[in-house]
Amino acid sequence: MKLHRTILFCILCSLAFLVACTPTQAPPSTPLRGAVVPTRVTETPTLTPTVEATATPTPTDEPTEEATATPTPTDEPTEEIIPTNTPIVTEEATAQVIIPTETEPSTPTETSVSPSATPTLRPTNTATPTLIPSPTATPTEVVIATPAVITETAIAYGDTVTGTISNDVYEYRYLFEAQAGDVISIFMRATDRRQGLDGYLTLLAPNGAQLVVNDDFNSLQGYDPGIADYAIPADGTYTIVASRFNGVAGTSSGDFELVLTVTDATVATPEPTASADFTEIPIAYGDRAEGEITNNTPVVAYQFVAQAGDVIGIQVNMLSGTLDPQVVLFSPNGAEIALNDDDPLGGFNAYLRDFVIPETGVYTIWATRFNRDVGTSFGRYELLLQRVGVGVVPTPVSNTDIITLDEAVVGEITNQNFARFYTFSAKQGDVVTFTMRANVGNLDPYLILIAPDGQQIARNDDVAGLGFNSALDKVRLPQSGDYTIVATRFQVAFGVTQGTFQLIATADSGTSQALIEILPIEYGTPQTGTLDGGNFQYYGFNAQAGDVISISHLNTSGDLDPFLALEDAFGVELARSYDDLFDENLNFDNATIRDFIIPNTGYYVIAAGYNGETSGGYRLTVTRTTTTNNIPQYASLDWGKTATFADGEKTNLLVTVGDWVFDNVEKRVLNVMTFRLPPSDGRQLSSVIFALESCYLTNSSVFTVFGALQVSGLGYYASDVTVPLAPEANPRASATITACQNVDITDFVTEAYRSNATYVQIQLNFSSNTVNRNAVIDAAIFLEPRLELYFGD
Repeated sequence: MKLHRTILFCILCSLAFLVACTPTQAPPSTPLRGAVVPTRVTETPTLTPTVEATATPTPTDEPTEEATATPTPTDEPTEEIIPTNTPIVTEEATAQVIIPTETEPSTPTETSVSPSATPTLRPTNTATPTLIPSPTATPTEVVIATPAVITETAIAYGDTVTGTISNDVYEYRYLFEAQAGDVISIFMRATDRRQGLDGYLTLLAPNGAQLVVNDDFNSLQGYDPGIADYAIPADGTYTIVASRFNGVAGTSSGDFELVLTVTDATVATPEPTASADFTEIPIAYGDRAEGEITNNTPVVAYQFVAQAGDVIGIQVNMLSGTLDPQVVLFSPNGAEIALNDDDPLGGFNAYLRDFVIPETGVYTIWATRFNRDVGTSFGRYELLLQRVGVGVVPTPVSNTDIITLDEAVVGEITNQNFARFYTFSAKQGDVVTFTMRANVGNLDPYLILIAPDGQQIARNDDVAGLGFNSALDKVRLPQSGDYTIVATRFQVAFGVTQGTFQLIATADSGTSQALIEILPIEYGTPQTGTLDGGNFQYYGFNAQAGDVISISHLNTSGDLDPFLALEDAFGVELARSYDDLFDENLNFDNATIRDFIIPNTGYYVIAAGYNGETSGGYRLTVTRTTTTNNIPQYASLDWGKTATFADGEKTNLLVTVGDWVFDNVEKRVLNVMTFRLPPSDGRQLSSVIFALESCYLTNSSVFTVFGALQVSGLGYYASDVTVPLAPEANPRASATITACQNVDITDFVTEAYRSNATYVQIQLNFSSNTVNRNAVIDAAIFLEPRLELYFGD
């Protein structure tokens, strides 16, 4: 029995003893440690109310993604996710708190108490628990410096306002009324260059969505930001955020003035102003241009016309000299929206890959060098502009490529196109080996084989003798027909590796090796097995769209700490669970996915795994509780691009909001979640529900203490970029809630689809930025946050 279960048992016994000894006194009133909110379809079991000394059950570590440059081969056979275990227990002043410590070789980090860590490409060492005395009944007040409250000030066209950016006030917000078609310009200028202010401008829509950002309006002249000739899309109240580079984490400071102006006429396609001092050279898709970068000419500018949804690639290659090329892309309003210095697939040439054009207009390209005007490299270059696709690229990319025996095919895996499909015709009993080898880039290949009837029959990550290359070795095909080979990467949609590959199928014989088998499971029929801290076990089942299912992965022996994930047939994760804080038997280490609505008729895969180095017996059950005609499509929560921040510092907590105790210091925590949107496939988006009703409250008064929970749409992004985490507190809220409940964020996600975005980023934060200094954790832990999208015909 784990430590927190033992403590819980002892506390309950002590409570019974105290009640027996004081029959004439009512037990003291104590907040409920875990508030259970009914889910959409079935009621969630209710936890027994506990006294104040009850330990707060905490989720264990989650598997994380690290954006490492070179993937490390896993043991044979490997699984998709290997989580680590970090249990925590909190008690009253006389007890101890087990606080895991994590260290990184090169960067000192703060020890944190967490329900989880972030998902890893490869297994990591389990954090070593350190026994630290809990806070005393009268803890010393710890003063944590926080920035001053950010105020919102009204501004009108033609106004000039001034302010001072400092560590105490790192941003100003200005609100103005605008009408659709207004063409506005905003300029922020440092009034004293000696102070070193590096300004940063952001324009927010009436619903808080980020519309335009700019750091340096013209980096060859200075660090002042500007937004020129931006056409207002709709009537409403807009917000200008005047800040500094890196915001709260920035270091520059100084005085500034900001000017807001409007022009009389609407400009349909304004000239890019980011390169106003240059003569732009016209260029079109498919063109190749040559030029030279020198100290006198550190930038050469090009212009091209693009349509919303175009997927483009821009290369700048060195032809002579010492040139270290860089490519920069500016939107029609002059905002710098993308850049690349070194090709992600290797080398020092610049290659901006698979960028999705957000709106129709005239775009500007800068062919330049590393460090631009202050750089030292020079030489001739070639620039190639290509359109590699039109419209939203499906996820993953389906294609009609056919593979035959002994004929190799080549392909490329990128963040935009993380999987490639190939069909292979075979007869029952054929024995075939499929081998996927990485070529250029840091790709960590992963193969999945799907039978003609749609069932996934095998997968492989690494194979002995091939490093981190993948092979489906000596597969005896069970039926005649057309098979589908999914050539992808480790962790599929959430992976971080990219590159080109070669795939070949060869006739073979003998016994298969290193295959990850998919075992069958049916509704209501439990499957049992043993996990020894090595491999996950995968189970597959067929389901109909609208089936409402629940999956439980329970410990039956040993110290097994179960982990659970649900995937589609192509390996794309749809939902996961680390710990069930609503377990009616108080076995919080068990994993459960509740009330998941099957989005499409087809084949699904369950990954039954473990946390840390635990092992033991398990029982896996999938049940269909009901069916529904209200069927959503789910956005995938990307755990590698999701984080909880404590006073602005990234932690290893799960989706947690409120305050938390770190090394006896209470800190305010907020969460940023990043979801990957499903393809719209031409359908009209009718509504989007952010499901937050499944949450655990460590203190039933959390919403009373901190006020309403703000749900804020931070932004939306193309897929071939590293989505930035945004730890700033209290941006403009898209919605607010006063309990664990669902939220409608249709407008925000609709804007993302209109911009051909692949990711959306959402922040959760209580309206109050204060800390409830009571020496205990006051937080809401969201166990199964889901972004449900409903499409019309």
